[in-house]
Amino acid sequence: MSNSSEITWTRSFFLRKKVMSPISSLLVLAAAASCLGSTGRSYSTENERAYAEYAAGVYAEISREDQLALQHYRRAANGLPQSAGIAARLGALYLQANNLQEAQSCFARASSLDPEDIELKIYAAQACTLAGSPLEGIKYLEEVLLRQTSWSKGYIQVAELYKRVGMWASAADAYSRLAKVPGMRPVAYERLGDLYLNLGLRHARSRQLYGQILSFQRALRWFDEIGTSAPGLQSVMLGRARCYRGTFQFDKAVEQCEKYLAERPMDFAARRLLAQIRRQSGDLEKAAAAYVEIIKADPRFFRDHAELVEILLEGGYLPQAVAAAENFAASFPKEMISNFLAGRCLVLAGDPAGAKIYLEKVLELESDHKTKDGKPAFKETLKETVFFLGMVYLRVGNDEKAMHYFGRTLELDPENANANNNLGYLTLENGGDLESSLRLIRRAVRIRPRCGEFLDSLGWAYFKMGRIKEAITRLNEAAKLCRQPEIYDHLGRIYQSMGRIQEARKEWKKSLQIDPEYQPARDRLEESYNLEKQA
Repeated sequence: MSNSSEITWTRSFFLRKKVMSPISSLLVLAAAASCLGSTGRSYSTENERAYAEYAAGVYAEISREDQLALQHYRRAANGLPQSAGIAARLGALYLQANNLQEAQSCFARASSLDPEDIELKIYAAQACTLAGSPLEGIKYLEEVLLRQTSWSKGYIQVAELYKRVGMWASAADAYSRLAKVPGMRPVAYERLGDLYLNLGLRHARSRQLYGQILSFQRALRWFDEIGTSAPGLQSVMLGRARCYRGTFQFDKAVEQCEKYLAERPMDFAARRLLAQIRRQSGDLEKAAAAYVEIIKADPRFFRDHAELVEILLEGGYLPQAVAAAENFAASFPKEMISNFLAGRCLVLAGDPAGAKIYLEKVLELESDHKTKDGKPAFKETLKETVFFLGMVYLRVGNDEKAMHYFGRTLELDPENANANNNLGYLTLENGGDLESSLRLIRRAVRIRPRCGEFLDSLGWAYFKMGRIKEAITRLNEAAKLCRQPEIYDHLGRIYQSMGRIQEARKEWKKSLQIDPEYQPARDRLEESYNLEKQA
């Protein structure tokens, strides 16, 4: 078998395309007897019916009456159970009918009846793979490779099956054997590099740092080997770049990408890879600039716009993020994510009115983005949208609407700490059920126990319930974790309620040291002095 042999997934091996004129039943019968010679059984009256059924099956198949052919072949197989040819033809027809389990069974039987026929083993491997039995397919391909050691495509096929079942070491061994085939060393080394590269990416996704670095180092070894066997192979540069990225050698990764792009400046996949490496290395300005150029050259790709907005937000370039997000929404007006990012940026930029337009557009579009069972197709986007709408209404002082959207957030994501805290605090401030408020805030603290803002809410809830000692304890803990004027204002109000006015004034002054414009503390401090004068 030559290196150019192709494994196809049809029955073309069994039925070559021919232009045939009608022939007599006698000639078909003679053809059937000739075809069955490989079974070692001559024509006789005992198996005359089986030969006739086989002949009828051949004729029906030539006439493209596959169901009729199946019926004849099955009856022929009953009379001639040792015929590999009949079993193979049955397998081909079952494969054509997408009856994969039966196809696998027939090809396996054909191969066992004629173990020297390599082509039958190849088709048995294909049928097993299609039927969801890749390990069986591997067995047949390895049997072929024991005999045909120079069959390059066989090594590639079996390596892909090993990868499918997670047998990475066996896949690497198959590619190593491929490297011994004359002229296939660069291909084998590149595939070995890609194998370990993909394994490194899998480790990275599962946060297995040791496995990630080890796999990328192995991939680098093979990509370097290609450099000696096929100098200047450009795809190797990108492989190296990804490996250097995976081992956190960002300067070398950038260097490989730039070398590649010097030869192929319009390769957008490589330009995106370079931008992603710059982002991961913390060079957000150059990463953003790269995506700006990519979008100018070809604005059609949705993900490029989203990456640009996220990089600008990550770098704190808020005005540029707002502009990029609004351009994104204008370019993709019917996409939930584009409108969500525009709304999110405007919330962060302090423009709740503008944010509200985009975020409500997301909810309008949500009805058009459902899964088959009616669930939200973009659940994460929907969860964040309703949360940010809650923040919008909180900013404009519409507590009722804010509570509504924070409640919706918790329906979608009960473990959203911010939504639990915000809803609990607003319930407190609006005269709601104190026990419900406390339960929500406690859940937020359980999720993020070191958040000063949440501890402030918890302390305030205890105060509202008359649990003064616990309130002061929690508020002091909050003050150690974050410097927020509201925390000291709350402490001042508690001390004021206890008649400890000097301590209250001390806390309000701390509040004003943090934010001289914080009006609630200023008003209470002035009021305390006025009351003292009146007394």
